[in-house]
Amino acid sequence: MNRREWIIVLALVILLVPGGWLFLEKFEYRVEEQNHGFQGDARRNDYLAAERFLERFGMHIKSLPTILDLKEMPGSDDVLLIPTDRYDLAPEKIEELLQWVRKGGHLVVRARRPSAGTQAADDRLFEVMGVETRYKKGGRLVAREENAVIDVQVNDRIENKSVSFDTGVWMANTSAHELAWKVDSDNGSQLLEFALEDGFVTLLSDLAFMKNDAIDKHDHAAFLYTVVHIDNSHRRLWIVRHDDMPSLFSIIWEKIPQTVVIFSILVMTWLWYVTRRFGPVLQGGRHARRSLREHITYSGYYPVSYTHLTLPTKRIV
Repeated sequence: MNRREWIIVLALVILLVPGGWLFLEKFEYRVEEQNHGFQGDARRNDYLAAERFLERFGMHIKSLPTILDLKEMPGSDDVLLIPTDRYDLAPEKIEELLQWVRKGGHLVVRARRPSAGTQAADDRLFEVMGVETRYKKGGRLVAREENAVIDVQVNDRIENKSVSFDTGVWMANTSAHELAWKVDSDNGSQLLEFALEDGFVTLLSDLAFMKNDAIDKHDHAAFLYTVVHIDNSHRRLWIVRHDDMPSLFSIIWEKIPQTVVIFSILVMTWLWYVTRRFGPVLQGGRHARRSLREHITYSGYYPVSYTHLTLPTKRIV
């Protein structure tokens, strides 16, 4: 290499070596884990982990988007869990559910939670059972309170469970039904279970303990096992995940699909009819041409018509 090339190489070394040392001193390689939340089925279903847990004990899980997807009542030995506000439950449906419970079914629901700053809505199911839901802030739920871990006593054969409940919501029991089990906090009852003839109705103030992000904490999984009464007689659990009302079109399609099809055909036929062009349809073919004789005749009329022209001009024309 000549002298110039040596100078260039030396300059690059002088720049790169201190620069590389400074980069290594100021920066370091580090791996950080970021929580992007639940993905896939766990993102769409808040109770997926609870379902998988119960399936390990041989319980068959039937997950439903809404209560309207429950076309027929579960079996007399099944458990129906509704962790929603149940605004889509009509009084007739509530009575049907209670009749199913009397035949041996087990209904598990939670108290309604009004939106922040709104008044608590009347709960028909709780009224029938003789239970009143109470909230802090004079009947208005301002914000979710700090959860309190309660030592839950089941019975003499099962050890106590540590369960986290939102103590900002509790229940007051004025029911005449037979009380089979209850869980109390400093404010009031967090769980009330009633024996209704051959079945059970379990009312809870909070069901957040069985969600995906909480089922693995404290004794929540074991408590859920106890709540749904897993034994030889209860082997199927129905979970209603949402209480969103379906669209009007989906209800009409479900009830009268033939009418929807006929109406759609009529609309398409009408659109086809009104989009036709108005007036007669133009006939195809070439237009008739003038004869040579007519061209010669009218060419002769042309110069005669222009009488104001001079004679030389007429001759030219």
